[in-house]
Amino acid sequence: NANSSFINPNSSKGGFQPKAAVEWRPHDRYEARVSMGRAYRFPTVSELFTDLSIPGTVTRGNPNLQPEISTSWDFTQSWRFGDTFSGAIGLINPRVSVYLDESWNAIERSQSTVGGVNISTNGNVAHARFRGVESVLEMRDIMVKGLGFSGSLTLQKSDVVDGGSL
Repeated sequence: NANSSFINPNSSKGGFQPKAAVEWRPHDRYEARVSMGRAYRFPTVSELFTDLSIPGTVTRGNPNLQPEISTSWDFTQSWRFGDTFSGAIGLINPRVSVYLDESWNAIERSQSTVGGVNISTNGNVAHARFRGVESVLEMRDIMVKGLGFSGSLTLQKSDVVDGGSL
C-alpha cells in the first residue's frame, strides 16, 4: 500500500550451518562420539511484525530482531552390557554426554505491565552459554522378556553472558 505509514525496508539474511561428528568404536560394547554443529533460527513473521492490541494486552512485533545463532559441542560415551547378572538383565546401556552450547541473539519474549496493561514484545539476548552433563540408563528384559527401564538425569548451568537488547 503506497499510503501506508509503516514502511519496512527489504532485508535478507542467510547462514552456513555446518555439522560434523566423529565416532570411535574399538569394540561392540563401547562407543565414543564428539560432535559439533552450528544452527540459525530466523525470526518468524509474527515475531517481526505482529502488532495486536486487545483490552488489557498489547503485543508488539520487533522488525529489528536478529537471527539466533547457536554453536553446540558434545562428547558422548556409551557402553553396552548384555546378559548381565547371570542373565537377569538382557541389556544394560548407560550413556554419558558432556555438552556446551553457545547462543548469540537468542529471541526471547519480554513482558511488562504498565498502567494495568500487559505489554509483550520480543528482543535478542546477545550471548548465552549452556553447559551440562546428561546421563541416560536403558535396561531391557529385566527378569522377564519385554520388561524395560529407561531414565535420564541432566545437570545444566546456564549463563547470560551479555543481555543485549532484551
